[in-house]
Amino acid sequence: MAVEDLGHPRRRWLDALSGEAREIARRRQRRKLVALLGTVVVAAAAAGAAGFHFGAATTAKTADWRPRLDSAALPTNGAYWQLTATRGRLMLTGGPGALQEQRVSSIAGGVVPGTCNATTIDPASLRVLANASGSCGDPRLYGQHVLPVTYVASSRSIYGMFTLGLRVAVASRRARLGYRLGPPVVRYPQCSDCGLEWIYGDASLWVYAPLASARADHGPGELFRISEQTGRVLQHWQMPVFTRALLAADADGVWISQSLFGGTPSPMRGRPIDYDSIYRVAPGMRTPQRVRPLGSWGADWIAAYGHTLWVDESDGRKPSRLWRLEGAGGSRRISARPLPSSSDCVQMGENSGPMVVGGPAVGIFCQNEQIEPGVAPPLQAFNPSTGADHSLVAPAVMGASAALGRSVYFIGTTAIGSHQRLYRISAPGA
Repeated sequence: MAVEDLGHPRRRWLDALSGEAREIARRRQRRKLVALLGTVVVAAAAAGAAGFHFGAATTAKTADWRPRLDSAALPTNGAYWQLTATRGRLMLTGGPGALQEQRVSSIAGGVVPGTCNATTIDPASLRVLANASGSCGDPRLYGQHVLPVTYVASSRSIYGMFTLGLRVAVASRRARLGYRLGPPVVRYPQCSDCGLEWIYGDASLWVYAPLASARADHGPGELFRISEQTGRVLQHWQMPVFTRALLAADADGVWISQSLFGGTPSPMRGRPIDYDSIYRVAPGMRTPQRVRPLGSWGADWIAAYGHTLWVDESDGRKPSRLWRLEGAGGSRRISARPLPSSSDCVQMGENSGPMVVGGPAVGIFCQNEQIEPGVAPPLQAFNPSTGADHSLVAPAVMGASAALGRSVYFIGTTAIGSHQRLYRISAPGA
């Protein structure tokens, strides 16, 4: 996403008015607390070369499933907040003047403000291959050819705030800054549950707008498939209104469901089955496919890789249930496996963390959201075949993450002000 300097006057104006800004501030405070708690596990990083240490939940049947951990220091001036696996390389993006949770950019004369930097990493050796910097709207700094850019489209809305819009930046050697901005794609109201979600997959950029209208709480939602070559909209579909939606992409298309943190919007109260379901959309489909219903609370998290989808179905106060679905039709391989309350991994939606990442070869990993005084949040690992969960010693607070081949990578810090490291979790035998 594109970003701008925190000191920009329009940014300060937006922060003063927006309820979303207050929510972002709370998340920042929470992450700072997590980082402070992470100092008690600094010693765990030194033991990383020997592999993870499993908690008491490990059973004899799955004891041989032991992912390995190693790490490397990142440049001290990186301030990285995004990690992308692309073309067999890892791309880290950030910058001292950039803010990963910024939703709105000022666009003057087709230029996105702010300077970002990018570092290319060899996934095998974890060595730095190249460094680059440029405008935060340049897709190449994110390892992409196209990049969604949100902006203030109008200062008028029914909320008395703003109407936001989306344009797509396309890398271009002929452009002065290395990219050009396409025409507006969609407009939507500014509110804490109105933000766009996007994901890359199947040679496309997929953008979901829960309220693709200037009127609040009125559907339908819209899903756009945008060409990764031209930045043009290739297809779009009407969708249920998922506030704080969860998106995952694999070889069978894009999967979308409601997040635990979303509420039921008024357009869906008459048809709850449309809202309490997980959907699949693929290029060329005329209508989205409703694969299966979920509980009324939505999903704690979803993750997809290859032809496999994992869904942690939320069930209110009861333990959540893990599903493993195979193929476009979502045939069941793990069916409603109850997860203990200690497996408290969640995704907020809104293109924000904590990330849940992995695949069939290495497993599924996330950072436990349980925060207790004096206890560092552990990493949760899910066996990709059985769904059995394990609590692992956390080497650092888990930041942006990505899966590549038989490994999972994430940016980690052990304390506020400490230097970032790139961590790699490798499958057994990799």
